Amino acid sequence: MPNRLPHELWTGLDVVNIIKGEGPIHWNATGISIDTRTLQPGDLFIALRGPKMNGHDFIHDAWALGACAVVVDDIGALSTDPAYPTVAVPDTFQALTQLAVAARSRFQGTVLALTGSVGKTSVKDGLAHVLSAVGETSASRSSLNNHLGVPLSLARLPNQARFGIFEVGMNHSGEITQLVASIRPQIALITQVSYQHGEFFSDLDEIVLAKSEIFSAPAPLVGIIPRDSPHYEALLRHGQQTGHVTQWITFGEHPESHIRLQSMEPGLMGQRRISITINGTPWAYDWSLPGYHTVYNSLAIVAGAFALGADMEKVMQAMKGITACDGRGNVRIVGGIEVIDDAYNAAPASMHAALETFARLPRAKGKRYILLGQMRELGHYSYACHRDLIPVIQACHTDGVWLCGPEFFPFLTEIPNLLGYADRACDIIPDVVKTLDSGDSILIKGANSMKLSALIPALEQSVAQRFSKTQEHE
Repeated sequence: MPNRLPHELWTGLDVVNIIKGEGPIHWNATGISIDTRTLQPGDLFIALRGPKMNGHDFIHDAWALGACAVVVDDIGALSTDPAYPTVAVPDTFQALTQLAVAARSRFQGTVLALTGSVGKTSVKDGLAHVLSAVGETSASRSSLNNHLGVPLSLARLPNQARFGIFEVGMNHSGEITQLVASIRPQIALITQVSYQHGEFFSDLDEIVLAKSEIFSAPAPLVGIIPRDSPHYEALLRHGQQTGHVTQWITFGEHPESHIRLQSMEPGLMGQRRISITINGTPWAYDWSLPGYHTVYNSLAIVAGAFALGADMEKVMQAMKGITACDGRGNVRIVGGIEVIDDAYNAAPASMHAALETFARLPRAKGKRYILLGQMRELGHYSYACHRDLIPVIQACHTDGVWLCGPEFFPFLTEIPNLLGYADRACDIIPDVVKTLDSGDSILIKGANSMKLSALIPALEQSVAQRFSKTQEHE
């Protein structure tokens, strides 16, 4: 086998042999891409076919962006130019899957898989941050947690990494079982379970069972679950029934929690000092994210790091550097307007948590507003879940509320200080932009498909236009 450069992920020879492709072998890949919008120079581009997109239509873009090679299943896309190495296979998705299997087989580090109704991406990113202080860590990017994202994340797993962290999502029963069969984690973590994806499940018990499929990963397995969860007994029972979990680690405030929250005290620079015990031994760390739900996420991060055998002194030091990722509660200041962007996703539990946290935040010098988008995939529980938000919205005592999405329509007369409603974000954002002024703060929260984050570029454009006009008059 050829000598590997430190930054090298795959050699051309490895890839061609693994996927049984036809094409040149004298190239090296530093990454894997299936999307030219995020492709980096040195990536191997795999042209997948989907119901709405065909990767073969973007091969020229991939070359222009610096792809080291492409994998195709279209003979018409083959290139004989040695500057553009092209590998042909019968099925490009199968090729991606074969690379994923090979990457996992050669990996000698420790793998953790996590799922949950809420918090899984935040916990995954937090784990990646603290573990990077201990050793090389590879983690799923963004929310690549489905039948496509998991094999892509596996194919990107560097052989020399010490830790691999993989997020697992689901819409249907049986999905997680299939995904963890390929991930083969030694540790499986569930953040929280609440009502989400109800369109595909008849009740919450079925969702708990589906999330518990993460414990079907090959044994021996360490299982991590929230001790305070009302579903704790069910999660424990389902995990025990697989016969694969050989050790349990719990986190929460419950006296029997292995990772137990003891106290939260105000700290420096707006941070909180979190005191915990790990199997009775006291530890403490600084935490900068607002809201009790984020503190609970921090306990899951500590539990995961502990299960992975990380140096806990380094982990505690690194906890203070965890920040919210885009669309998950990160704060943006645009023209003096504070935008709390929590618009990447929305489930009943996360909606309540975001609103309750916003209600407790210190009041800014200006006015306080909320822009809410509807939740998705709640099935026959959608009406009740949206109605349950009314008292939480009322408790925020805002200067104005905008609602987006037809699921809110039945409750418009019950919303205090309702400033506007629309089915689509693009129809309401212009009014929001006109209303906001320097010193104001606004929480935006809703399903990612509602596209509420479009408020931020709209605000930036408005501020730039105002600045340009000011310059013209000077």
